[in-house]
Amino acid sequence: NPPTLRGDRLRARVMNRLYRFRMTAKKSQPIPAALNATRRGAMAGGLAAAALALSSGSTVRPSKVSGFVFHDRKRAGIRSGETLGIPGVLVSNGVDIVATDGDGRWSLPARVGEHVFVIKPTDWSYVRLGNGLPEFAHRIVTASLTRSIDFGLEHEPEPRTFDVALLADTQPQTMVELGYLRDMIMPAVVDANAAFAINHGDVVFDNPALHSRYLALVAATGMLWHHCPGNHDMDPGDPSISFETWKNTFGPCYYAFQHGGVTFLILNNVERLTDGALTAGGYDYRGAIGRNQLLFVEAVLRHTPPDQLVVVSMHIPLVGLEDPNEPASITADRQALLHLLSGRPNTLSLAGHTHTTEHHYLGAADGFRGPGVHHHHVLTAACGSWWSGPFDTDGQPLALSRDGTPLGIHILEIAGTTYRTRFMPAAPGRHKQVRLGLEGNEGTGRDDRQERVKLACSVRVEQCREAVITANVFDGGPRTTVTCTVSGRTSGEAIPSHTFALVREALTDVTVSDLYMTHRDQIKSWVEPAICSHLWRGSLPALARGTYTASLDITDEYGRQSRASLMFEIVT
Repeated sequence: NPPTLRGDRLRARVMNRLYRFRMTAKKSQPIPAALNATRRGAMAGGLAAAALALSSGSTVRPSKVSGFVFHDRKRAGIRSGETLGIPGVLVSNGVDIVATDGDGRWSLPARVGEHVFVIKPTDWSYVRLGNGLPEFAHRIVTASLTRSIDFGLEHEPEPRTFDVALLADTQPQTMVELGYLRDMIMPAVVDANAAFAINHGDVVFDNPALHSRYLALVAATGMLWHHCPGNHDMDPGDPSISFETWKNTFGPCYYAFQHGGVTFLILNNVERLTDGALTAGGYDYRGAIGRNQLLFVEAVLRHTPPDQLVVVSMHIPLVGLEDPNEPASITADRQALLHLLSGRPNTLSLAGHTHTTEHHYLGAADGFRGPGVHHHHVLTAACGSWWSGPFDTDGQPLALSRDGTPLGIHILEIAGTTYRTRFMPAAPGRHKQVRLGLEGNEGTGRDDRQERVKLACSVRVEQCREAVITANVFDGGPRTTVTCTVSGRTSGEAIPSHTFALVREALTDVTVSDLYMTHRDQIKSWVEPAICSHLWRGSLPALARGTYTASLDITDEYGRQSRASLMFEIVT
Protein backbone atom coordinates (compact mmCIF):
# COMPACT_ATOMS: atom_id res chain seq x y z
CA ASN A 1 0.00 0.00 0.00
CA PRO A 2 1.97 3.05 -1.18
CA PRO A 3 1.57 6.26 0.84
CA THR A 4 -0.96 8.69 -0.59
CA LEU A 5 1.07 11.52 -2.14
CA ARG A 6 -0.20 15.08 -2.24
CA GLY A 7 -1.04 14.94 -5.93
CA ASP A 8 -2.88 11.66 -5.46
CA ARG A 9 -4.96 13.19 -2.66
CA LEU A 10 -6.01 16.09 -4.86
CA ARG A 11 -6.91 13.76 -7.71
CA ALA A 12 -8.90 11.52 -5.34
CA ARG A 13 -10.92 14.48 -4.04
CA VAL A 14 -11.68 15.70 -7.56
CA MET A 15 -12.74 12.19 -8.61
CA ASN A 16 -14.85 11.93 -5.45
CA ARG A 17 -16.80 15.09 -6.24
CA LEU A 18 -17.23 14.17 -9.91
CA TYR A 19 -18.45 10.69 -8.97
CA ARG A 20 -20.97 12.07 -6.47
CA PHE A 21 -22.25 14.55 -9.06
CA ARG A 22 -22.83 11.75 -11.55
CA MET A 23 -24.58 9.55 -8.98
CA THR A 24 -26.81 12.45 -7.84
CA ALA A 25 -27.80 13.16 -11.44
CA LYS A 26 -28.82 9.55 -11.93
CA LYS A 27 -31.33 9.66 -9.03
CA SER A 28 -33.80 11.54 -11.23
CA GLN A 29 -33.80 8.81 -13.85
CA PRO A 30 -36.48 6.07 -13.99
CA ILE A 31 -35.87 2.99 -11.87
CA PRO A 32 -34.93 -0.02 -14.07
CA ALA A 33 -37.46 -2.81 -14.60
CA ALA A 34 -37.49 -5.55 -11.99
CA LEU A 35 -34.39 -7.61 -12.40
CA ASN A 36 -32.92 -10.51 -10.50
CA ALA A 37 -29.31 -9.94 -11.50
CA THR A 38 -26.91 -12.81 -11.58
CA ARG A 39 -23.24 -11.86 -11.59
CA ARG A 40 -23.31 -11.94 -15.38
CA GLY A 41 -26.41 -9.72 -15.43
CA ALA A 42 -24.89 -7.21 -13.05
CA MET A 43 -21.77 -6.99 -15.21
CA ALA A 44 -23.94 -6.34 -18.25
CA GLY A 45 -25.84 -3.61 -16.40
CA GLY A 46 -22.61 -1.93 -15.41
CA LEU A 47 -21.69 0.35 -12.58
CA ALA A 48 -24.29 3.04 -13.27
CA ALA A 49 -27.32 0.72 -13.07
CA ALA A 50 -26.15 -0.87 -9.84
CA ALA A 51 -25.41 2.51 -8.28
CA LEU A 52 -28.87 3.80 -9.30
CA ALA A 53 -30.59 0.80 -7.78
CA LEU A 54 -28.61 1.20 -4.58
CA SER A 55 -29.40 4.92 -4.25
CA SER A 56 -33.07 4.25 -4.96
CA GLY A 57 -33.34 1.27 -2.60
CA SER A 58 -34.02 3.34 0.52
CA THR A 59 -37.34 4.60 -0.93
CA VAL A 60 -38.71 1.10 -1.58
CA ARG A 61 -40.33 -0.85 1.25
CA PRO A 62 -38.24 -3.99 1.91
CA SER A 63 -39.83 -7.22 0.77
CA LYS A 64 -38.96 -10.89 0.67
CA VAL A 65 -36.98 -12.86 -1.88
CA SER A 66 -37.20 -16.62 -2.08
CA GLY A 67 -36.13 -19.64 -4.07
CA PHE A 68 -34.73 -23.15 -3.93
CA VAL A 69 -31.41 -24.90 -3.42
CA PHE A 70 -31.52 -27.94 -5.66
CA HIS A 71 -29.44 -30.95 -6.64
CA ASP A 72 -27.98 -29.92 -9.99
CA ARG A 73 -26.99 -33.34 -11.33
CA LYS A 74 -26.59 -31.98 -14.87
CA ARG A 75 -24.53 -28.96 -13.71
CA ALA A 76 -26.74 -26.83 -15.92
CA GLY A 77 -27.64 -24.24 -13.29
CA ILE A 78 -31.36 -24.56 -14.10
CA ARG A 79 -33.98 -26.16 -11.86
CA SER A 80 -36.55 -28.31 -13.66
CA GLY A 81 -39.79 -29.85 -12.43
CA GLU A 82 -38.22 -33.17 -11.48
CA THR A 83 -35.18 -31.63 -9.77
CA LEU A 84 -34.86 -32.50 -6.07
CA GLY A 85 -34.42 -29.77 -3.47
CA ILE A 86 -31.69 -30.03 -0.83
CA PRO A 87 -32.89 -29.54 2.75
CA GLY A 88 -30.85 -27.91 5.51
CA VAL A 89 -28.62 -25.74 3.28
CA LEU A 90 -27.86 -22.23 4.60
CA VAL A 91 -28.74 -19.18 2.50
CA SER A 92 -27.97 -15.57 3.46
CA ASN A 93 -28.69 -11.99 2.41
CA GLY A 94 -25.45 -10.83 4.03
CA VAL A 95 -27.01 -10.34 7.47
CA ASP A 96 -29.73 -12.95 8.01
CA ILE A 97 -29.29 -16.68 7.50
CA VAL A 98 -31.97 -19.34 6.98
CA ALA A 99 -31.81 -23.07 6.32
CA THR A 100 -33.76 -24.56 3.42
CA ASP A 101 -36.85 -26.58 4.33
CA GLY A 102 -37.52 -30.20 3.44
CA ASP A 103 -38.17 -29.25 -0.19
CA GLY A 104 -35.04 -27.06 -0.48
CA ARG A 105 -37.03 -23.82 -0.31
CA TRP A 106 -35.80 -20.64 1.44
CA SER A 107 -37.07 -17.07 1.98
CA LEU A 108 -35.22 -13.95 3.21
CA PRO A 109 -35.72 -10.18 3.46
CA ALA A 110 -34.46 -8.42 0.32
CA ARG A 111 -31.46 -6.12 0.74
CA VAL A 112 -31.45 -3.93 -2.35
CA GLY A 113 -27.99 -3.52 -3.88
CA GLU A 114 -26.62 -6.56 -2.06
CA HIS A 115 -26.38 -10.24 -2.89
CA VAL A 116 -28.30 -13.21 -1.62
CA PHE A 117 -26.08 -16.29 -1.66
CA VAL A 118 -25.89 -19.93 -0.75
CA ILE A 119 -23.39 -21.10 1.89
CA LYS A 120 -22.02 -24.25 0.30
CA PRO A 121 -22.08 -27.21 2.70
CA THR A 122 -19.41 -29.85 2.99
CA ASP A 123 -19.56 -32.62 0.35
CA TRP A 124 -21.35 -30.39 -2.16
CA SER A 125 -19.74 -28.45 -4.99
CA TYR A 126 -20.56 -25.21 -6.76
CA VAL A 127 -21.58 -24.82 -10.35
CA ARG A 128 -18.55 -22.98 -11.73
CA LEU A 129 -18.46 -19.96 -13.97
CA GLY A 130 -16.09 -20.13 -16.92
CA ASN A 131 -13.65 -17.75 -15.22
CA GLY A 132 -12.79 -19.93 -12.23
CA LEU A 133 -15.27 -18.26 -9.86
CA PRO A 134 -18.13 -20.08 -8.12
CA GLU A 135 -21.72 -19.42 -9.18
CA PHE A 136 -23.42 -18.98 -5.82
CA ALA A 137 -24.96 -15.49 -5.57
CA HIS A 138 -27.63 -13.24 -7.08
CA ARG A 139 -27.61 -9.44 -6.84
CA ILE A 140 -30.91 -7.87 -5.71
CA VAL A 141 -31.40 -4.74 -7.78
CA THR A 142 -35.02 -4.08 -6.75
CA ALA A 143 -37.25 -5.20 -3.89
CA SER A 144 -40.24 -5.78 -6.22
CA LEU A 145 -39.02 -9.21 -7.28
CA THR A 146 -41.41 -12.04 -8.04
CA ARG A 147 -39.34 -14.79 -9.66
CA SER A 148 -37.62 -17.60 -7.78
CA ILE A 149 -33.87 -17.36 -7.05
CA ASP A 150 -32.47 -20.86 -7.32
CA PHE A 151 -29.02 -22.22 -6.47
CA GLY A 152 -27.74 -25.49 -7.89
CA LEU A 153 -25.22 -27.70 -6.08
CA GLU A 154 -23.80 -31.07 -7.06
CA HIS A 155 -23.05 -33.79 -4.51
CA GLU A 156 -19.30 -34.43 -4.38
CA PRO A 157 -17.58 -36.06 -1.38
CA GLU A 158 -14.67 -33.98 -0.03
CA PRO A 159 -11.63 -35.39 1.80
CA ARG A 160 -11.03 -34.06 5.31
CA THR A 161 -7.33 -33.65 4.52
CA PHE A 162 -6.66 -31.05 1.84
CA ASP A 163 -4.57 -27.99 0.92
CA VAL A 164 -5.59 -24.42 0.11
CA ALA A 165 -3.43 -22.03 -1.95
CA LEU A 166 -3.20 -18.65 -0.17
CA LEU A 167 -2.31 -15.47 -2.06
CA ALA A 168 -2.36 -11.80 -1.15
CA ASP A 169 -1.64 -8.59 -3.01
CA THR A 170 -1.22 -9.96 -6.52
CA GLN A 171 -1.62 -6.26 -7.43
CA PRO A 172 -0.63 -5.84 -11.10
CA GLN A 173 -0.92 -2.21 -12.23
CA THR A 174 -0.26 -2.81 -15.93
CA MET A 175 -0.54 -5.55 -18.53
CA VAL A 176 3.22 -6.10 -18.20
CA GLU A 177 2.89 -6.74 -14.46
CA LEU A 178 -0.03 -9.04 -15.11
CA GLY A 179 2.43 -11.00 -17.26
CA TYR A 180 4.77 -11.27 -14.26
CA LEU A 181 1.89 -12.69 -12.24
CA ARG A 182 1.27 -15.23 -15.01
CA ASP A 183 4.92 -16.25 -15.29
CA MET A 184 6.00 -16.29 -11.64
CA ILE A 185 3.02 -16.85 -9.34
CA MET A 186 0.41 -18.81 -11.26
CA PRO A 187 2.72 -21.81 -11.90
CA ALA A 188 3.29 -22.03 -8.14
CA VAL A 189 -0.48 -22.07 -7.61
CA VAL A 190 -0.89 -24.89 -10.14
CA ASP A 191 2.01 -26.83 -8.58
CA ALA A 192 0.38 -26.56 -5.16
CA ASN A 193 -2.31 -29.04 -6.30
CA ALA A 194 -4.68 -27.43 -3.79
CA ALA A 195 -8.42 -27.94 -3.45
CA PHE A 196 -8.98 -24.22 -4.16
CA ALA A 197 -7.29 -20.82 -3.84
CA ILE A 198 -8.05 -17.68 -1.81
CA ASN A 199 -6.73 -14.30 -2.92
CA HIS A 200 -6.69 -11.93 0.07
CA GLY A 201 -7.17 -8.67 -1.77
CA ASP A 202 -5.53 -5.96 -3.83
CA VAL A 203 -6.25 -8.29 -6.71
CA VAL A 204 -5.20 -5.46 -9.06
CA PHE A 205 -3.64 -2.04 -8.40
CA ASP A 206 -6.44 0.51 -9.04
CA ASN A 207 -6.94 -0.83 -12.55
CA PRO A 208 -10.18 -2.83 -13.01
CA ALA A 209 -9.50 -2.93 -16.77
CA LEU A 210 -7.18 -5.84 -15.87
CA HIS A 211 -9.99 -7.95 -14.36
CA SER A 212 -10.88 -9.78 -17.54
CA ARG A 213 -7.34 -10.96 -18.25
CA TYR A 214 -6.74 -11.69 -14.57
CA LEU A 215 -9.79 -13.96 -14.52
CA ALA A 216 -8.57 -15.70 -17.66
CA LEU A 217 -5.36 -16.58 -15.76
CA VAL A 218 -7.41 -17.75 -12.79
CA ALA A 219 -9.50 -19.99 -15.03
CA ALA A 220 -6.37 -21.45 -16.66
CA THR A 221 -5.21 -22.87 -13.30
CA GLY A 222 -8.19 -25.24 -13.37
CA MET A 223 -8.93 -24.39 -9.74
CA LEU A 224 -11.83 -22.72 -7.97
CA TRP A 225 -10.90 -19.27 -6.61
CA HIS A 226 -12.27 -17.13 -3.78
CA HIS A 227 -11.42 -13.43 -3.36
CA CYS A 228 -11.42 -10.84 -0.58
CA PRO A 229 -11.55 -7.18 -1.71
CA GLY A 230 -8.62 -4.89 -0.89
CA ASN A 231 -8.18 -1.13 -0.73
CA HIS A 232 -6.81 -1.05 -4.29
CA ASP A 233 -9.95 -2.87 -5.46
CA MET A 234 -12.23 0.05 -4.52
CA ASP A 235 -13.95 2.47 -6.90
CA PRO A 236 -13.27 6.19 -6.47
CA GLY A 237 -15.97 8.43 -5.07
CA ASP A 238 -18.87 7.88 -2.71
CA PRO A 239 -17.90 5.46 0.10
CA SER A 240 -21.35 3.86 -0.02
CA ILE A 241 -20.64 2.47 -3.50
CA SER A 242 -16.90 1.87 -3.24
CA PHE A 243 -17.24 -1.78 -4.23
CA GLU A 244 -19.68 -1.62 -7.14
CA THR A 245 -17.12 -2.82 -9.69
CA TRP A 246 -16.08 -5.58 -7.31
CA LYS A 247 -19.65 -6.78 -6.84
CA ASN A 248 -20.26 -6.74 -10.58
CA THR A 249 -17.10 -8.76 -11.26
CA PHE A 250 -16.46 -11.02 -8.26
CA GLY A 251 -19.83 -11.12 -6.49
CA PRO A 252 -20.46 -10.50 -2.77
CA CYS A 253 -17.81 -8.62 -0.81
CA TYR A 254 -18.20 -11.16 1.98
CA TYR A 255 -19.68 -14.64 2.31
CA ALA A 256 -19.02 -18.09 3.74
CA PHE A 257 -18.67 -21.67 2.58
CA GLN A 258 -17.74 -25.07 3.96
CA HIS A 259 -15.24 -27.52 2.55
CA GLY A 260 -14.04 -30.80 3.99
CA GLY A 261 -15.66 -30.14 7.37
CA VAL A 262 -14.12 -26.65 7.70
CA THR A 263 -16.01 -23.34 7.70
CA PHE A 264 -14.39 -20.53 5.69
CA LEU A 265 -15.40 -16.87 6.12
CA ILE A 266 -14.44 -14.44 3.35
CA LEU A 267 -14.68 -10.90 4.76
CA ASN A 268 -14.28 -7.32 3.54
CA ASN A 269 -12.56 -5.19 6.20
CA VAL A 270 -11.72 -2.19 3.99
CA GLU A 271 -13.82 0.88 4.83
CA ARG A 272 -13.42 4.13 2.88
CA LEU A 273 -13.47 7.25 5.05
CA THR A 274 -16.19 9.82 4.42
CA ASP A 275 -16.01 13.46 3.30
CA GLY A 276 -12.42 13.26 2.06
CA ALA A 277 -11.00 12.40 5.50
CA LEU A 278 -7.51 10.92 5.74
CA THR A 279 -5.73 8.95 8.45
CA ALA A 280 -2.55 10.26 10.07
CA GLY A 281 -0.62 8.26 7.48
CA GLY A 282 -2.47 9.91 4.59
CA TYR A 283 -4.85 7.07 3.66
CA ASP A 284 -8.51 7.54 2.71
CA TYR A 285 -9.63 4.23 4.26
CA ARG A 286 -9.28 2.21 7.45
CA GLY A 287 -9.54 -1.41 8.50
CA ALA A 288 -13.03 -2.19 9.82
CA ILE A 289 -15.40 -5.15 9.50
CA GLY A 290 -18.62 -3.32 10.31
CA ARG A 291 -21.91 -4.17 11.97
CA ASN A 292 -23.56 -6.10 9.13
CA GLN A 293 -20.60 -8.42 8.63
CA LEU A 294 -20.30 -9.05 12.36
CA LEU A 295 -23.99 -9.96 12.45
CA PHE A 296 -23.36 -12.28 9.50
CA VAL A 297 -20.36 -13.91 11.19
CA GLU A 298 -22.39 -14.38 14.37
CA ALA A 299 -25.20 -16.01 12.39
CA VAL A 300 -22.79 -18.36 10.56
CA LEU A 301 -21.15 -19.42 13.81
CA ARG A 302 -24.53 -20.23 15.35
CA HIS A 303 -24.83 -22.92 12.66
CA THR A 304 -21.23 -24.14 13.08
CA PRO A 305 -20.25 -26.93 15.53
CA PRO A 306 -18.07 -25.46 18.33
CA ASP A 307 -15.11 -27.75 17.66
CA GLN A 308 -15.07 -27.26 13.87
CA LEU A 309 -12.08 -25.43 12.36
CA VAL A 310 -13.05 -21.88 11.33
CA VAL A 311 -10.77 -20.01 8.88
CA VAL A 312 -11.33 -16.27 8.42
CA SER A 313 -9.85 -14.45 5.40
CA MET A 314 -9.60 -10.65 4.99
CA HIS A 315 -7.30 -8.06 3.45
CA ILE A 316 -6.17 -5.70 6.24
CA PRO A 317 -4.53 -7.43 9.24
CA LEU A 318 -6.22 -7.49 12.63
CA VAL A 319 -2.96 -6.23 14.16
CA GLY A 320 0.36 -5.21 12.64
CA LEU A 321 4.03 -4.98 13.52
CA GLU A 322 5.29 -1.98 11.57
CA ASP A 323 2.73 0.67 12.59
CA PRO A 324 0.38 -0.79 15.22
CA ASN A 325 -1.62 2.45 15.57
CA GLU A 326 -2.20 3.32 11.89
CA PRO A 327 -5.95 2.80 11.19
CA ALA A 328 -5.22 1.78 7.59
CA SER A 329 -2.93 -1.05 8.75
CA ILE A 330 -5.04 -2.66 11.49
CA THR A 331 -8.71 -3.56 12.01
CA ALA A 332 -10.60 -1.21 14.34
CA ASP A 333 -13.27 -3.69 15.43
CA ARG A 334 -11.03 -6.74 15.68
CA GLN A 335 -12.05 -7.34 19.29
CA ALA A 336 -15.67 -7.77 18.22
CA LEU A 337 -14.63 -10.46 15.71
CA LEU A 338 -12.37 -12.20 18.23
CA HIS A 339 -15.20 -12.09 20.77
CA LEU A 340 -17.38 -14.03 18.32
CA LEU A 341 -14.62 -16.58 17.77
CA SER A 342 -14.01 -17.00 21.51
CA GLY A 343 -14.87 -20.39 22.98
CA ARG A 344 -13.77 -22.17 19.84
CA PRO A 345 -10.55 -24.21 20.12
CA ASN A 346 -9.84 -24.29 16.38
CA THR A 347 -9.67 -20.88 14.68
CA LEU A 348 -7.31 -19.18 12.25
CA SER A 349 -7.42 -15.80 10.52
CA LEU A 350 -5.47 -14.70 7.45
CA ALA A 351 -4.71 -11.30 5.89
CA GLY A 352 -2.33 -9.52 3.52
CA HIS A 353 -1.94 -5.78 2.80
CA THR A 354 1.41 -4.94 4.43
CA HIS A 355 3.71 -6.80 2.01
CA THR A 356 5.29 -8.55 5.00
CA THR A 357 4.95 -11.98 6.60
CA GLU A 358 3.85 -12.05 10.25
CA HIS A 359 2.50 -14.49 12.83
CA HIS A 360 0.49 -13.06 15.73
CA TYR A 361 -1.02 -14.97 18.67
CA LEU A 362 -3.91 -13.03 20.17
CA GLY A 363 -5.34 -13.56 23.63
CA ALA A 364 -7.62 -11.93 26.20
CA ALA A 365 -6.06 -8.48 25.82
CA ASP A 366 -7.04 -8.58 22.13
CA GLY A 367 -10.58 -9.84 22.73
CA PHE A 368 -10.05 -13.60 22.33
CA ARG A 369 -11.08 -15.36 25.54
CA GLY A 370 -9.75 -18.77 24.63
CA PRO A 371 -9.32 -21.59 24.82
CA GLY A 372 -5.66 -20.90 24.10
CA VAL A 373 -4.81 -18.06 21.73
CA HIS A 374 -6.03 -17.11 18.28
CA HIS A 375 -3.50 -17.40 15.44
CA HIS A 376 -3.51 -14.47 12.99
CA HIS A 377 -1.22 -14.97 9.99
CA VAL A 378 -0.27 -12.06 7.71
CA LEU A 379 0.64 -13.47 4.28
CA THR A 380 3.46 -12.30 2.06
CA ALA A 381 2.60 -10.23 -1.01
CA ALA A 382 2.54 -12.24 -4.23
CA CYS A 383 3.89 -9.14 -6.00
CA GLY A 384 6.64 -8.60 -3.40
CA SER A 385 7.81 -5.01 -3.71
CA TRP A 386 5.03 -4.19 -6.19
CA TRP A 387 6.81 -6.04 -9.03
CA SER A 388 9.92 -3.83 -8.65
CA GLY A 389 13.30 -4.80 -10.13
CA PRO A 390 16.15 -5.54 -10.55
CA PHE A 391 15.47 -8.21 -13.16
CA ASP A 392 16.75 -11.77 -13.28
CA THR A 393 18.14 -13.56 -16.32
CA ASP A 394 14.58 -14.46 -17.40
CA GLY A 395 13.57 -10.80 -17.44
CA GLN A 396 11.45 -11.12 -14.29
CA PRO A 397 11.69 -8.66 -11.38
CA LEU A 398 13.38 -9.96 -8.22
CA ALA A 399 10.81 -7.98 -6.20
CA LEU A 400 11.85 -9.00 -2.69
CA SER A 401 9.15 -8.03 -0.21
CA ARG A 402 9.97 -5.27 2.24
CA ASP A 403 10.89 -7.81 4.95
CA GLY A 404 13.09 -9.87 2.64
CA THR A 405 10.61 -12.60 1.72
CA PRO A 406 11.03 -13.69 -1.91
CA LEU A 407 8.11 -13.91 -4.32
CA GLY A 408 5.79 -16.76 -3.46
CA ILE A 409 2.52 -17.94 -1.94
CA HIS A 410 1.48 -19.79 1.20
CA ILE A 411 -0.12 -23.19 1.48
CA LEU A 412 -2.69 -23.97 4.18
CA GLU A 413 -2.55 -27.68 5.01
CA ILE A 414 -5.72 -28.91 6.72
CA ALA A 415 -6.31 -32.26 8.39
CA GLY A 416 -9.65 -32.38 10.17
CA THR A 417 -9.60 -29.68 12.84
CA THR A 418 -5.84 -29.10 12.66
CA TYR A 419 -3.84 -26.99 10.22
CA ARG A 420 -0.36 -25.85 9.27
CA THR A 421 0.87 -23.19 6.86
CA ARG A 422 4.03 -23.16 4.80
CA PHE A 423 5.69 -20.75 2.41
CA MET A 424 6.02 -21.87 -1.21
CA PRO A 425 8.60 -19.90 -3.24
CA ALA A 426 7.51 -18.83 -6.71
CA ALA A 427 10.72 -20.27 -8.14
CA PRO A 428 11.76 -23.33 -6.09
CA GLY A 429 15.18 -23.50 -7.73
CA ARG A 430 15.96 -19.92 -6.75
CA HIS A 431 14.96 -19.67 -3.10
CA LYS A 432 14.65 -21.98 -0.13
CA GLN A 433 12.74 -21.43 3.11
CA VAL A 434 15.52 -19.37 4.70
CA ARG A 435 18.24 -16.92 3.64
CA LEU A 436 21.51 -17.01 5.60
CA GLY A 437 24.11 -14.28 5.69
CA LEU A 438 26.69 -12.37 7.64
CA GLU A 439 26.50 -8.77 8.69
CA GLY A 440 28.77 -6.35 10.49
CA ASN A 441 29.06 -2.73 11.49
CA GLU A 442 30.52 0.09 9.48
CA GLY A 443 31.18 3.64 10.63
CA THR A 444 29.04 6.29 8.96
CA GLY A 445 31.51 9.11 9.59
CA ARG A 446 28.78 11.01 11.45
CA ASP A 447 29.27 11.18 15.23
CA ASP A 448 31.01 7.79 15.14
CA ARG A 449 27.67 6.08 14.52
CA GLN A 450 27.64 2.49 13.26
CA GLU A 451 25.50 1.10 10.45
CA ARG A 452 24.59 -2.53 9.87
CA VAL A 453 26.05 -3.75 6.58
CA LYS A 454 26.04 -7.01 4.67
CA LEU A 455 29.36 -8.89 4.74
CA ALA A 456 30.82 -11.21 2.15
CA CYS A 457 31.54 -14.76 3.30
CA SER A 458 35.20 -13.89 3.54
CA VAL A 459 35.60 -12.10 6.87
CA ARG A 460 38.74 -10.47 8.21
CA VAL A 461 39.85 -11.48 11.70
CA GLU A 462 39.19 -7.99 13.05
CA GLN A 463 35.69 -7.99 11.49
CA CYS A 464 34.88 -11.33 13.11
CA ARG A 465 34.78 -9.70 16.55
CA GLU A 466 31.57 -7.88 15.62
CA ALA A 467 30.25 -10.15 12.87
CA VAL A 468 26.74 -11.56 13.18
CA ILE A 469 25.21 -14.54 11.42
CA THR A 470 21.63 -13.92 10.27
CA ALA A 471 18.76 -16.19 9.25
CA ASN A 472 15.65 -14.79 7.56
CA VAL A 473 13.19 -17.66 8.01
CA PHE A 474 10.55 -16.62 5.48
CA ASP A 475 7.50 -18.04 7.29
CA GLY A 476 8.96 -17.86 10.79
CA GLY A 477 7.29 -16.37 13.84
CA PRO A 478 7.35 -16.16 17.65
CA ARG A 479 7.24 -19.94 18.02
CA THR A 480 10.11 -20.62 15.62
CA THR A 481 13.52 -21.49 17.10
CA VAL A 482 16.92 -21.34 15.39
CA THR A 483 20.12 -22.94 16.72
CA CYS A 484 23.53 -22.53 15.07
CA THR A 485 26.55 -24.84 15.23
CA VAL A 486 29.84 -23.45 13.86
CA SER A 487 32.53 -25.99 13.02
CA GLY A 488 35.68 -25.67 10.93
CA ARG A 489 39.33 -26.25 10.30
CA THR A 490 42.34 -24.02 10.74
CA SER A 491 45.84 -24.87 9.56
CA GLY A 492 44.53 -28.24 8.48
CA GLU A 493 43.30 -29.15 11.96
CA ALA A 494 39.69 -29.47 13.12
CA ILE A 495 38.69 -27.09 15.90
CA PRO A 496 36.02 -27.56 18.60
CA SER A 497 32.52 -26.64 17.42
CA HIS A 498 30.44 -23.84 18.94
CA THR A 499 26.67 -24.17 19.39
CA PHE A 500 24.45 -21.21 20.29
CA ALA A 501 20.87 -20.04 19.85
CA LEU A 502 20.01 -17.22 17.48
CA VAL A 503 17.65 -14.55 18.77
CA ARG A 504 14.65 -13.17 16.88
CA GLU A 505 15.04 -9.40 16.53
CA ALA A 506 12.68 -6.82 15.04
CA LEU A 507 15.02 -5.22 12.50
CA THR A 508 15.18 -4.64 8.78
CA ASP A 509 16.99 -7.24 6.70
CA VAL A 510 20.27 -5.78 5.43
CA THR A 511 19.86 -7.81 2.22
CA VAL A 512 16.72 -5.80 1.47
CA SER A 513 18.29 -2.48 2.45
CA ASP A 514 21.31 -3.17 0.25
CA LEU A 515 19.16 -4.28 -2.70
CA TYR A 516 16.83 -1.28 -2.53
CA MET A 517 19.71 1.18 -2.18
CA THR A 518 21.80 -0.34 -4.99
CA HIS A 519 18.87 -0.51 -7.44
CA ARG A 520 16.90 2.55 -6.34
CA ASP A 521 16.11 3.48 -9.94
CA GLN A 522 14.35 0.11 -10.42
CA ILE A 523 12.39 0.20 -7.15
CA LYS A 524 9.05 2.01 -7.04
CA SER A 525 9.25 5.35 -5.25
CA TRP A 526 7.23 4.45 -2.14
CA VAL A 527 8.95 1.11 -1.47
CA GLU A 528 11.16 1.09 1.62
CA PRO A 529 12.50 -1.74 3.83
CA ALA A 530 10.16 -2.82 6.63
CA ILE A 531 10.75 -4.34 10.03
CA CYS A 532 11.13 -8.09 9.59
CA SER A 533 9.31 -10.27 12.12
CA HIS A 534 11.21 -13.42 11.10
CA LEU A 535 14.88 -12.43 11.36
CA TRP A 536 17.21 -14.33 13.72
CA ARG A 537 20.71 -13.10 14.62
CA GLY A 538 23.65 -14.31 16.67
CA SER A 539 27.22 -13.11 17.17
CA LEU A 540 29.98 -15.30 15.78
CA PRO A 541 32.31 -16.78 18.41
CA ALA A 542 35.96 -15.77 18.47
CA LEU A 543 37.45 -17.63 15.52
CA ALA A 544 40.98 -17.95 14.19
CA ARG A 545 41.93 -17.85 10.53
CA GLY A 546 40.33 -20.83 8.76
CA THR A 547 37.32 -22.20 6.87
CA TYR A 548 34.04 -22.75 8.69
CA THR A 549 30.53 -24.08 8.24
CA ALA A 550 27.55 -22.68 10.15
CA SER A 551 24.79 -25.31 10.35
CA LEU A 552 21.41 -23.99 11.45
CA ASP A 553 18.72 -26.21 12.91
CA ILE A 554 15.29 -24.62 12.52
CA THR A 555 12.06 -25.67 14.21
CA ASP A 556 9.09 -23.76 12.80
CA GLU A 557 5.74 -22.67 14.27
CA TYR A 558 4.29 -26.15 13.81
CA GLY A 559 7.25 -28.18 15.07
CA ARG A 560 8.63 -29.05 11.62
CA GLN A 561 12.41 -29.27 11.54
CA SER A 562 14.82 -28.27 8.80
CA ARG A 563 18.50 -27.49 8.37
CA ALA A 564 20.41 -24.89 6.38
CA SER A 565 24.14 -24.24 6.07
CA LEU A 566 26.47 -21.35 5.32
CA MET A 567 30.18 -21.69 4.59
CA PHE A 568 32.53 -18.76 5.30
CA GLU A 569 36.23 -18.01 5.77
CA ILE A 570 38.14 -16.01 8.34
CA VAL A 571 41.10 -14.35 6.63
CA THR A 572 43.90 -12.00 7.69
